[in-house]
Amino acid sequence: MQLSDEQKTAMTTLGIPDYMHGAIIRYYEKGYLPGSFLTALINNDLKETFANADDTNAQCIRNYVMWFYNYAPGGSWGHSNAVQGWVEHINAERAKENVSESISD
Repeated sequence: MQLSDEQKTAMTTLGIPDYMHGAIIRYYEKGYLPGSFLTALINNDLKETFANADDTNAQCIRNYVMWFYNYAPGGSWGHSNAVQGWVEHINAERAKENVSESISD
């Protein structure tokens, strides 16, 4: 899955720190596990989100929630084990693509 230019631009527009964009993009596009702050945020674990946030991210949590609410693929955040489910989804999609490529070769 590729994030659109609109989704990527919205990160800046909504005030998500630039140094966090790559982790969000890698999570959605490659299924890479995010760090402890983003994992907690995506899994809707408020206590762990604040416990793992640096000073900048602690002040931007509302901005992240606005981005995820408005731009993240449905079902990919906001509930317990969302990260695990999304990573499994991306890995399954990647496996399907590899099978399709093998068949067409």
